[in-house]
Amino acid sequence: MVAMGLPATASRGSAQLLPLVVVLLASLHFSGVKSLDVTPPPASSPTSALPLPAAVASPFSFSFDFTNASTYRMEDLEFEGSASATVQDHLLDHHVDVTCSSYGKDPTHCTGRVSYAHPVPFYDNTTGELASFQTRFTFAIVVYSSIMKGDGMAFFLACYPSKLSPNSRGGNLGLINSGDDGNNKAAFGDERFVAVEFDTFQNPWDSNGDHIGIDINSVTSVNATILPPRSSLNGTMTATVTFDNTTRMLVAELQLDDDDKRNLRHVQVSFQLTNQLNTLLPPQVAVGFSAATGSAMELHRILSWSFNSSLAPPRKGVIPSFFCFTNSKFC
Repeated sequence: MVAMGLPATASRGSAQLLPLVVVLLASLHFSGVKSLDVTPPPASSPTSALPLPAAVASPFSFSFDFTNASTYRMEDLEFEGSASATVQDHLLDHHVDVTCSSYGKDPTHCTGRVSYAHPVPFYDNTTGELASFQTRFTFAIVVYSSIMKGDGMAFFLACYPSKLSPNSRGGNLGLINSGDDGNNKAAFGDERFVAVEFDTFQNPWDSNGDHIGIDINSVTSVNATILPPRSSLNGTMTATVTFDNTTRMLVAELQLDDDDKRNLRHVQVSFQLTNQLNTLLPPQVAVGFSAATGSAMELHRILSWSFNSSLAPPRKGVIPSFFCFTNSKFC
């Protein structure tokens, strides 16, 4: 019988080929040859052999609320001289004192520093990338007498690790040793710094008592702004310091926060840093606060502090390319 739909010649040819196919398959089986794998290989991707791109480094930042001890760890802070963290639970008085506190210590002739305990990237010595950063902090200068106050405090960038100069009381603001004649001098080596000062006492090198200024390796400011009449660096204040890596402009802005001063316009000072930043500071810096008193007295308290940078620190296991060391003139 002819299969439906097939011509008779095709049916007879298929019948003749069938025994040959059976014999061929049997011979392959008994000879030990494995059946052929006809599964098509997976399509190859032209990029499958390339390494995955490295994760993009996130910007560097930290934030501390010193009125709440649960928001920071003591190991992230470096205290020098008279600086200390003050926690008076029965008074609900939490803050950081940069100079002597009001609790059992003589607040005259004090110096202190409090800084972030880890190196902060300022520029990459290999790629040349420079950080933009912004720091914001709320602080209080507590003055006992308007005619016997001094000397002030500063936010600084300096060689890492921070090192408080032993003879930096009074108008030196905890930033630099005084000279042999008692006046300020220029810093070099591992004493170099860039700072924004909040000065409350008029020294011979100052143009006025209450002013904010930008200091570079000296407490003689390269630029300063005097506070308006009937205002002073006394009470609670908030400052914002910004550095732009394109314009190299360092800008500091101060707002007096006390209720009777809220309508005061912001006080601002700025200065353009050199384009040879490797002569100014090393790639890794310390950031923090310094303050000092002399014969006059006042308290210097940090209530909160945040810092944000566009340049991430080196990955773990990568040794920073440059640090300052004690007595080094080439940091």
